Amino acid sequence: MSVEIVKEEKLSERLGKEIHRIKLKNQNNISVELLTYGGILLSIMTPDRNGKRENILLAYDQIEDYIENPYYLNANIGLTAGRIRDGEFIIDDVAYKVPVNNDINCLHGGPNGLHTKIWQIESFQATCEFEEIILKTHHMHLEDGFPGNIDIKAIYRLNNENTLEIIYRAETDRSCTLNLTNHNYYNLSGAALDEIGEQELFVNAAYYKAIDAHSLPVEELVSCRDSDFDFTKSSALQKALTKGLDHPFCIEHKVDESMPDVVYKDPKSGRVMSISTNQEAVVIYSNNGPFKTHRGICFETQGYPNQIYVLDAEDTYLSETRIKFDVEA
Repeated sequence: MSVEIVKEEKLSERLGKEIHRIKLKNQNNISVELLTYGGILLSIMTPDRNGKRENILLAYDQIEDYIENPYYLNANIGLTAGRIRDGEFIIDDVAYKVPVNNDINCLHGGPNGLHTKIWQIESFQATCEFEEIILKTHHMHLEDGFPGNIDIKAIYRLNNENTLEIIYRAETDRSCTLNLTNHNYYNLSGAALDEIGEQELFVNAAYYKAIDAHSLPVEELVSCRDSDFDFTKSSALQKALTKGLDHPFCIEHKVDESMPDVVYKDPKSGRVMSISTNQEAVVIYSNNGPFKTHRGICFETQGYPNQIYVLDAEDTYLSETRIKFDVEA
């Protein structure tokens, strides 16, 4: 086994800096391909119940489309995932102002967020059990108004248990706000063949947060039970698509740590995805915009949007998400 790393010629030429394409694979015919630009995942190739391998991520038609990437397709997101009202927050009695790029909000770290960064390869390894790549980037103090000199690492590890781990670690030299996530758009039909309405979802959440006219979560928790967003038992997504999902679900404390936080499945292809995370919420977005509407779904494991999570200099930020791929007969 060996991690494949090649220069991505078209993006390197367009951006004027060297961009690499990285491929991880396991012994069970599953592979993950990503870019050092934005940490963007180009593909996750998994077999269906008949052994047919297809990409279960949405993708742009041209590689150059990932440069603009208005939908944050499959990218690393930060410094703050989701929206910050008015692009304003206070840490240690100091007021900060960051770019507003979505209605009244700073969205996903602003226009120059982690999705636009050219990440550096820190290390890679391939063993008999897994393949791994570690990318790193640095945020300079007050870059786009965000405080802290912050060193950020993104770790991608694919093992022979068919689990992809996405891990974010960060350290800062002063108090800052940090809330990172990954913005993968999944469709288990493969190649985004089908709308997601017939696909099924379970979420380990009894409550979610409603959103206001600016897509900001309100403080009151809403019961999932008997609502269009009730996925406490596995059920088809169709009922939620009329309103459209873009809501934080409050992940329940688990007695059984082996229980996943999210299970997403496609009865037609047999593909199943189980997600577990150490984060307190998962923002579920049913791709309500104009790009391949309802042909993808995002599970953004993170802290709540519009909430300032402070990382101090003596602490380490750690976000861990595990995604296991299975097939049902």
